[in-house]
Amino acid sequence: MGAEGLLDLLWSSLPFVFACGLAAFTRNTAPASGFAAASLLASLYAHYVLYQAPSPGYGSTLIVLLPLWSMLFVGPLGAFVGWVLSRSKPPGAA
Repeated sequence: MGAEGLLDLLWSSLPFVFACGLAAFTRNTAPASGFAAASLLASLYAHYVLYQAPSPGYGSTLIVLLPLWSMLFVGPLGAFVGWVLSRSKPPGAA
């Protein structure tokens, strides 16, 4: 793996590293779990589009921009859903 492959690996794992940091520095880990789950679903969708239903020109752009899209839109939406779900538990529930 060359330097370009290493940079690609680091760039694509950025949303998950952020989710781990969020879980490490907060008491409620539900938003971090939601962030990671939403980012994983977006990655799975990107791999489906790229490998199962390829279209010319769209897949490579999606793979390159997906970590940024996950950090700015998908992950925060998942974190919000995780936070709402964690707040919706009845009092005294484990």
